[in-house]
Amino acid sequence: HFIVSILGNDSRLVLSRPPAQIKYHITQLEKIGLVELAYEKTIRNYTEKYYRSTSNAVFLNRAIFPEPSEKGQIVILGGDGPALELLVETVNNSIGADVFCHISTGSLDSLIYLRENYCQITGSHLFDYESGDFNVSYIRHLFALKNMSIVTFGHRNQGLIFRNDETRKVTCLADVVKNGMTFVNREMGTATRLRLERLLKEETISPAELKGYENEVQNYSEIGEYILNKKADVGLGMESIARSLGLGFHFLFTERYDLIMSEDTLEIPYVKQFIDTLQSPEIRRRIEDLGGYDMTHAGDIIHI
Repeated sequence: HFIVSILGNDSRLVLSRPPAQIKYHITQLEKIGLVELAYEKTIRNYTEKYYRSTSNAVFLNRAIFPEPSEKGQIVILGGDGPALELLVETVNNSIGADVFCHISTGSLDSLIYLRENYCQITGSHLFDYESGDFNVSYIRHLFALKNMSIVTFGHRNQGLIFRNDETRKVTCLADVVKNGMTFVNREMGTATRLRLERLLKEETISPAELKGYENEVQNYSEIGEYILNKKADVGLGMESIARSLGLGFHFLFTERYDLIMSEDTLEIPYVKQFIDTLQSPEIRRRIEDLGGYDMTHAGDIIHI
């Protein structure tokens, strides 16, 4: 028998695979350092081997990072809003190299990756219903021993996105359920998914009642594309995405979107240039022209 113990309790999981096949995969995991032999137990004429993970968590990197420019590379993980893309492109053009690299990732995952030093900056819009504030409580929890900075990117509108040819009125999730419309969802670990769970609770709707709840996409652009191409009828997303694709939009709430980084990262010259550009009247106007953005507080800094 080849038995894998479940770390953290005394239960066991007997895998319904040939022992040789399981042993091969365990050996490969051991070779690359993901698992290690915890102990062995000999019972009669066979030996049980118990393995454990070598770390508390495993990071699966699905992103393909471009080669760093000759002037270096600063990675931003977070939401894929068109405003952030516009800022990254503007700053990189000003520098004359693709120093800033932005990859779409959920807010909560992004903060964890920042803590593990997989990036220098993250974008986040996690709302704390107890404090009524964005991001601060999450950062204090995840970075308790580190000095961090929150740079306000801006405030943006979120709501229900649907096709303009949709004759059924959509003002809440109850309308989506009542009209039998198909929903397209964000992944677990995203601030938008957490908001959706809260909205469902407030409207006393179970996820099972929301047709398409299990349809998950990685970013806001995909939500818009799904609806535009009639793979879904409605989704929770940004006004700027709806406007760029000619889709309908019903406002639900405004959120603050922040850029999170360490105090050391804040002092990097290129990062200072990035924030200076964010604070400029020209870039604020261009972002607000995208629709659904209020850039009044862009560049405000909170030190934690």
